[in-house]
Amino acid sequence: MATTIKKNIENLKITHELSDVSSYVTVSVGVATFNRDTKLPCNMLIQQADEALYLAKDYGRNQVVAANL
Repeated sequence: MATTIKKNIENLKITHELSDVSSYVTVSVGVATFNRDTKLPCNMLIQQADEALYLAKDYGRNQVVAANL
């Protein structure tokens, strides 16, 4: 789903004249999932998604990165 959202935003071709990354609006997404049987606190899931988001930005933005839980 995150990849589809990223592609749909790219396809809109919304200009972003002030960006150093792209002349169009892009999106970086960090994704974290876990098995519902896993006893992980919600804040850990959010933390993992946040770390994946920053990895996506470090990889050059306009990326989808999944956390390894």
